Amino acid sequence: MKSVALFRRVGLLLVLSVFLWQAPLSAAVITGSSPWAQDCIAGALSVNLVPEGLHNQYTRAATYADFCSLSSAFAAAVSGKAETLGFGFDGADSIIPPESRLTRELAAALLTRLAEAAGLSLPKQSPVYSDSDRISAWALEGVGQMQAGGVMNGTGEGRFSPADYFSVEQGIATFLKLYDLSMNNRAGLLSNQGEFSVEIADQETPLAGVFAGHENPILQQYTLEVIEYTNQEREKAGLAPLLGVDEIHAAACVRAGEIALQFGHYRPNGSLYATVYTEFEVKSRARAENIAGNFRTPEKVVWAWMNSISHRICILDPRYTRIGVGIHMDEDGNLSWAQLFAD
Repeated sequence: MKSVALFRRVGLLLVLSVFLWQAPLSAAVITGSSPWAQDCIAGALSVNLVPEGLHNQYTRAATYADFCSLSSAFAAAVSGKAETLGFGFDGADSIIPPESRLTRELAAALLTRLAEAAGLSLPKQSPVYSDSDRISAWALEGVGQMQAGGVMNGTGEGRFSPADYFSVEQGIATFLKLYDLSMNNRAGLLSNQGEFSVEIADQETPLAGVFAGHENPILQQYTLEVIEYTNQEREKAGLAPLLGVDEIHAAACVRAGEIALQFGHYRPNGSLYATVYTEFEVKSRARAENIAGNFRTPEKVVWAWMNSISHRICILDPRYTRIGVGIHMDEDGNLSWAQLFAD
């Protein structure tokens, strides 16, 4: 395949014809997917992000035609109507053949252009992976933005694996994350810089300087309220409540401080968020993290999580029995929030 070599000089304009469709939510359409992808696929199906032609083909390598199909479904889900979406890719010699299988670095580059076309401004940074030196120069910016925005993650052990093929289920997972970002952006939960934020003019109490440490009574109260609101949502869904655990709270507090420095599910040292479980000796077969920034109250942050498909999936996952909540406040009074889940 020469699809990677095509990206050199001329700009590529991809015109996506968008269509509306309805996908059935049943176990049958998730058959053949990897265990890690099943929740993502279920969430994507619930908002019509998975074209019928990709049902039960989740583990195979995605083609450029598959990417266009997913892009069309994404645009229809975000806009709520049929429309044409175009985006460019700098440095292409010619159009990519529809049957070409996408590498992970090529997918990252295309996803970055799609995010720009959708009006999303993702943070820019150099990719932080153990194999970053293997990422092609033309793909570095895209891979970095996908990592910084939490849209596309690594393949394990700190690697990105740029030359590996991008699977259909990986594509579905990334489009679900883009959908969440788009919905948050439309709801005013994203700033122009792509970081989570809300207006704070309605702030009832000046919070700057309040959170002196984890023993602060206000921080403790906020932690309890996040758990309370979370469990109210689980009760509505007929699920058992989550139990707050000290070790998981401590791990979540570390993550809240880290996302204040680098927003995303990767830690400042380049490792995935889940490594914090090991640091605090939290044993769990299933793990998940919800994060947010600048929400002023527990009620608002839980509301935002519940109005995001992928975050709601974590809160309403029946596997989880324990939870930890972390809140960090910087010197300007900005709050960072983290939820960690464990079975």
